[in-house]
Amino acid sequence: MPKFMMITPSSIWPSNSGGRLRSSLIAQALRKHGPVRILSLSQETPLETPKGIEEVVIRPDCGSYIWRLLSQQTPLAPVVAPMSIARINRHIEEFTPDVIFFEETITTGFIDQLRMGGAKTVLNSQNVDFQLLRERGVSDSKTLEAAKAQEIAAINNTDMLISCSDRDAKIFENLTGKSANVLENPIPDQRAFDIPITPERYRKSGFLFVGMMSYSPNARAAEVIGNSILPKLAPDVRASLVGRHANTLPKNLQENARIDIHSDVPSILDYLADFGQTLMPIASGGGTRLKVLEAMAAGVCLVASAKAVEGIDLIPNTHFALAETPAEFARAFQANIENPHESAQRAITARQFVFDTYSEQIFEQRLKVCIDAILDQRAPA
Repeated sequence: MPKFMMITPSSIWPSNSGGRLRSSLIAQALRKHGPVRILSLSQETPLETPKGIEEVVIRPDCGSYIWRLLSQQTPLAPVVAPMSIARINRHIEEFTPDVIFFEETITTGFIDQLRMGGAKTVLNSQNVDFQLLRERGVSDSKTLEAAKAQEIAAINNTDMLISCSDRDAKIFENLTGKSANVLENPIPDQRAFDIPITPERYRKSGFLFVGMMSYSPNARAAEVIGNSILPKLAPDVRASLVGRHANTLPKNLQENARIDIHSDVPSILDYLADFGQTLMPIASGGGTRLKVLEAMAAGVCLVASAKAVEGIDLIPNTHFALAETPAEFARAFQANIENPHESAQRAITARQFVFDTYSEQIFEQRLKVCIDAILDQRAPA
């Protein structure tokens, strides 16, 4: 029975972000094939893990998270203390994994200091990180060039690359000539598929936006909703902003009488079931958009920018309504209300697309293909 190790930049439970969710689903899928040990480069105290999965915290000397070890010279390759490297090596020697998964580029910055013991290595990439830095406002050319070089090195220094979208895979192949195995993120909660789709849902004069609001692309989208889209809609239309750290949104949004803010809710399924539409004026960011997939799985009609659905093979007017300006978002929202039966049919089509492409079963099948391929690369005993 093969053994799997994962090196993660933070504890992956609770799975309350897209990155943690992806890593936790990979861990739970791996345990069906063999024991799993996770080394979390974090100060967090791990929660109880599922049976067959062990999580160990390797506390880096950075006060909280490994990201604090990054610099302009090493934007994706943190300089980790020798003591932490020694602890990782002891776990590798003790556990003797067959495969080591490096979750995100920054966990590979010290790969040349690890004693692999014959283990094969996999980089699970969740974004094109050097491009994401630029989108987040990093403009220093030397920092961006260093990030690009470190991301290329991470890909070249591992035996297998996994990306979360075809778009990212093509970028990586153009950069390195190395093909990536595409493993799209599944929706966070499969119960979303059970939420009823009826025309009455799409007559409601309200919409929601879901996301981690401390993530700048989501915070900017929330401001566009409050400051530019809502004023173009009828006075009775309300917006609900739901997600982690929603209570950190600007004061003008929190005091807006037409906006309901729900922060750090235990589950968003009830909110998805209450609404017929979600508006997503996303202008930047990376990865597979889990909030897009979960909304469509729940039967919520999607009005979104091209950036919001980037990396997902959606067809405008078939799976969602495309909008880029506040006026276009307002018109699409009103059209969905005025044509509830058409909205319901679009929601059914979108849900089927998600089920066929992004269900947990599909995710596990594709991960198994990756596992079989990397295990076949091992040298004969």
